Amino acid sequence: MSKNIVLQEQSYKSSEFFNEFISSGLYNLDKEILTFAFTKEDYHLQRLETDIATSQSAYTNLVNALTTQQKSLPYYSSSIESLLALAEITRDSVTAYQEFSKTIIAQARIDSIQEVTSMLQSSSNIKSENIGKRLEAHLKAFENTILKETQREYDKATLQNTWIQIFSILLGLPALFWIANYFKKEEVRRKQILKDWSESNRKYLFDPGTKTNEYTVELIETTITNLRKATSFVKNVTQGSGNVEWEGLTEENKNLNEENLVGELLRMQQHMKTVKENDEKRNWTNEGLNHLNTILRRESDLIILSDRILAELIKYIGANQGVLFMVNDSDEHNPYLDLKAAYAFNRKKYLSKQIRQGEGLAGQAWQEAETIYLKEIPQNYVRITSGLGDANPNNILVVPLKHEQIVYGILELASFKLFQSHEIYFVERIAENIAVSFAAAKATENTAKLLDESKEMAEQMRAQEEEMRQSMEELVATQEELQRNQQETNNLLQGINSTFGMIEYDTNGTIINANENFLQLMDYSLEDIKGKPHRIFMPENSSAKEEYESFWHKLRLGQIQSGKFKRIAKNQSEVWLHASYVPLRNKSEQIYKVIKLATDITAEHRLQLENTERMEMIEVYEQEMRNTLEEMSAKHEEMVDKERRYLEQITLLETENEKLRNGLTTA
Repeated sequence: MSKNIVLQEQSYKSSEFFNEFISSGLYNLDKEILTFAFTKEDYHLQRLETDIATSQSAYTNLVNALTTQQKSLPYYSSSIESLLALAEITRDSVTAYQEFSKTIIAQARIDSIQEVTSMLQSSSNIKSENIGKRLEAHLKAFENTILKETQREYDKATLQNTWIQIFSILLGLPALFWIANYFKKEEVRRKQILKDWSESNRKYLFDPGTKTNEYTVELIETTITNLRKATSFVKNVTQGSGNVEWEGLTEENKNLNEENLVGELLRMQQHMKTVKENDEKRNWTNEGLNHLNTILRRESDLIILSDRILAELIKYIGANQGVLFMVNDSDEHNPYLDLKAAYAFNRKKYLSKQIRQGEGLAGQAWQEAETIYLKEIPQNYVRITSGLGDANPNNILVVPLKHEQIVYGILELASFKLFQSHEIYFVERIAENIAVSFAAAKATENTAKLLDESKEMAEQMRAQEEEMRQSMEELVATQEELQRNQQETNNLLQGINSTFGMIEYDTNGTIINANENFLQLMDYSLEDIKGKPHRIFMPENSSAKEEYESFWHKLRLGQIQSGKFKRIAKNQSEVWLHASYVPLRNKSEQIYKVIKLATDITAEHRLQLENTERMEMIEVYEQEMRNTLEEMSAKHEEMVDKERRYLEQITLLETENEKLRNGLTTA
């Protein structure tokens, strides 16, 4: 029987190795690879390599377990050989899927967004969930075969043990009759033998703790009765009646029967009861895992999955209510537990709740990543510290949904009965499977989200490419315009350099640079004036200091200064310039230097001076002429006045003469 138990445990391990192989090789791989494809974080590649190594190790353990079973079960060699071949095919499919995922990574590294998007869309057709389903089905069928074989072997061993016990008892009956005849022949020794027989009955069969009559018939009847009791006891025990009691055994005489047949039978009963209970617990656990794992495999929607798995789990373990939380880490700096499902007293509850890390029992279990089990809790404790609501159960079990040391959620159950150790173990096992399903569903959800984002990014990139194309066209046009402007500016500067004298000052009036026209105009070389102050060009009798400081202060304020300026050349000759002092600003809008553009107007200035002198002389001559004309006009008026008087006198004389002639005529 112990051999069958070992084979049964090996079968369970094969299933565990298979689950680890598929979980690490596909589900976890999906999550890490698809996340890296969009985040480019090497941390996910490191976890990817760990998942691949774990998957390969699990496959090796699976093959070793099947090989061991093949050696132990030669009758099933062909079936196990088929399982090994199917396992190899499954491994090749997993490896091919891993290589396909690495191709996605290679495209992601070179930022080939469109190629990655296309590959991600095609990866949805691979259906990674289907890989390994044939192997899983065959493993389950073989496991059920082993379970049935183990049960048959167990029943066979039990039956053989029963017949051995009965055969041993039947062999003892003739001896009893022989002893009775012997007592009749040996009367002298009868009493001693009866006494020894009575003591042997007490020592080796059953001691009632009371004195018995030492008569042959009574001893024989007592012995036969006890042997029949033993036969019936063994039969009942082997048939599964683990609670059958030995008639006549009490608390007072129990310690007297620890080393005799009754004691051994009771220990056998307890051992078989323990074995049966362990088998029942193991079968209960496996049936529950198979049932709930079927739900986990079939459901892909997180809400439906959470509701169904919580409801079925509560019913299966006989709890009263429970809640299922999932870690929401959309905000990496502020994650919280989000209530996904609530179930109480055979009804789904529509609740909404968020719990931070460390808050209440759920938050504490999340933070510590360990199971919490509270028994005999105070009244209203649930309402205060857990996430279950308003009911008041006596026991609370909080189990983290943990896979590879990462907590994906919290499962919280409440019951009016105590949770047994095998029930807690079962909940922890299924919690790990739920965590794997959550991780896979989350990876699928993230993949779909990333696909949508990639499509949106592709659209945005196409729009951006169009904008960039237009911008490039505008940029080319702008560059051409800038080149034309630059050429015009260069031509202008060349014209200025060939036409104007130009000199550069800092804001303190120190000479920085000068062009050839200015140097020739002032009869200096650049080495003579570079680093010198502006005052070297000023005449000694120039304006007052306040006026000069005001001139440069205005330039530092950004005010252009233009006009006609008198400057002194190196040979001390006067040079007259028509110039403009222009302040220049840097990118910070601060004045950093002053450029002076100047033209030589010395000749014009001299001609202007000569013209001014001539004009002054003309003005003097004109004034003299005006004075002469005024004198002549005065004399003319005087002569006219004299002439008028002469005419008046002549007229008067003519009148008198006319009168005289008339008088003479009359006379």
